[in-house]
Amino acid sequence: MQKVVKILSERIRSEKLILVASIVKIVVLVIGSAHVLACCWYGLGTAEDSIESWVVYYDIKNKDLGYRYAFSFHWTLAIISGLGNDEVHAQSIDERIFAIMVTLFAFAVASSVVSNLTSSMTRLQIVSCSQSQQFMMLRRYLSEKGISQGLALRIQRNAQHRVKEQEHMIPEDKVELLKMVSEPLRVELHLEMYSPLVSSHPFLRRYSENHPEVMGKVCREGVSTQWLSRGDVIFSQGQIPEKPKMLFACEASLEYEMDGKKEELTKGQWASEATLWTNWMHRGTLRAISESTVLQLEADTFADIVSQFWTPQVNPKKYAREFVARLNDMDPSSLSDLTKVVREDEDVRGSTISQQRLWASGWGSLFGVYPSGSQTMMLETVRN
Repeated sequence: MQKVVKILSERIRSEKLILVASIVKIVVLVIGSAHVLACCWYGLGTAEDSIESWVVYYDIKNKDLGYRYAFSFHWTLAIISGLGNDEVHAQSIDERIFAIMVTLFAFAVASSVVSNLTSSMTRLQIVSCSQSQQFMMLRRYLSEKGISQGLALRIQRNAQHRVKEQEHMIPEDKVELLKMVSEPLRVELHLEMYSPLVSSHPFLRRYSENHPEVMGKVCREGVSTQWLSRGDVIFSQGQIPEKPKMLFACEASLEYEMDGKKEELTKGQWASEATLWTNWMHRGTLRAISESTVLQLEADTFADIVSQFWTPQVNPKKYAREFVARLNDMDPSSLSDLTKVVREDEDVRGSTISQQRLWASGWGSLFGVYPSGSQTMMLETVRN
């Protein structure tokens, strides 16, 4: 029983559910103990058919099974609770001794049970009241600032979604013990956390398989989670991002719109890959159509980290040049933030690149996006 409770406590991430599970555990233990004692009490009463038996004295032996069980269970609960039972009394010395033992058992255990139950109930009330007060303050703030009803409702729904997310996904900065864990272990931790989704991209998957030590640092320093509310705009058409990021749909339902055409992104899909390899201007608008979670891979952090390693097996510099070259060969009107320049079954590794073509810092003088008079886009160099 203890092992089962421990396993459930480790798997349940909501503090409320953990407290409710703790309360249920105490109640189940009390009921289970009462059941066992009730069976022993009835068994003791039917051990002999003499008049010195509570079963015979109260004439319940011929009653149906449910009645006999309820009679015994009621006596046990009354003894355990300390209230006593005036309806049933021990008739023999054996029954009297058993009743005394049950009373002593209840006296020894009751204080611990009541203390744990009270503590759990108090903590549950504190958690519930704390959240209620926070939402009350939010509603009051929105009302005082004269926020429109539609926007206020969206903000409150997003806050509720974030609270639910935190119940299931504890933020890393809330886990104090993680700060004591060694940095290499935290790198491995973030690699296991983020690589399954980041590795949905073919090149990043091969890069992670061949150079996990690099991708571990990338996941540790350059990958973060963003929570979105319905209607949130992640980027807009014509925007040049100040902090470029590649996005991966996690628990998300996103909609990308370009030139009146809409496309939905679901878990495992990505957007804005070009920001990793070039200075990029967004070609469309990406927004959340429901409460969503996305992973963000920061382009500058990615470039800084991978430029510190010589990785001939899977070379991101060669991939960047190949990516840019193919973009330049494409029809500018077909370019979008969802463009997959390299097919998933392609193996672009770049192991034969000459040393003379490697720049000393990052990708080198990176390519820019320059609209010409005909509104085409010239992709000239790879990202620094």
